Amino acid sequence: MAGGFTVSAGLSGDKLSTLQYFVTLAMQQGMVWVGQPLMGDASGINRIGSYTGVMAQCGPQDPADKIPQGDLDTAQAYGKRVAEIATKLHG
Repeated sequence: MAGGFTVSAGLSGDKLSTLQYFVTLAMQQGMVWVGQPLMGDASGINRIGSYTGVMAQCGPQDPADKIPQGDLDTAQAYGKRVAEIATKLHG
């Protein structure tokens, strides 16, 4: 079972490349990749619109900028999804 999270300061920040590499690595190890089914919106859950895994962005202007709450909520929901699917496959 595998899933991926990535964060960068830039809105793009090559996050998709990172997740694609994680998927390839998971396949090489015979893992089942869990996608991100949550529809995105501009201010909250899955605001960046990634369905491969979780992408988060913390502002490039100030390194002290925190990850937006919507990105944290997305990560929490995705982690719960990965755990639920792992439980179903195991049981």
